[in-house]
Amino acid sequence: MKTISAYLKHISNPAHRTSFQAVLQWITTNFPQLDLVIKYNQPMFLAHGTYIIGLSAATQHYSIGLEGQAITRRFLPLAKQLGLQYGHKTIRVPYDHPLPTELLRAIITHQLEQKRDVTTFWLPAKERFQPGSDSGSV
Repeated sequence: MKTISAYLKHISNPAHRTSFQAVLQWITTNFPQLDLVIKYNQPMFLAHGTYIIGLSAATQHYSIGLEGQAITRRFLPLAKQLGLQYGHKTIRVPYDHPLPTELLRAIITHQLEQKRDVTTFWLPAKERFQPGSDSGSV
């Protein structure tokens, strides 16, 4: 997929599509300096060409894609508090869950600060992948 509209057409459930669009719109409105693009067949938000956050639609939830295990671990307490499931590099949000604005704001603000001077798409591997990561659900 090459466009946001093409990506959205692949979300067959209209309520899920609306929920997913709300997330994209919230990020676009609250972080207008970010560029919304399709990369790796999913919507991603970039700042000066570097990855900040990605989203991916699934059947029963959408995933917030984080850059690595270390970053994911940083936000697990808030994700758990919100009752969200998580993996090594994702936090899963059921479509009927309220928009997790506090979590999104925290992630994006952190990423913008951490990657302020980064000139590559991804952080170096040593900063993304660290042993001892936690994954599972609450």
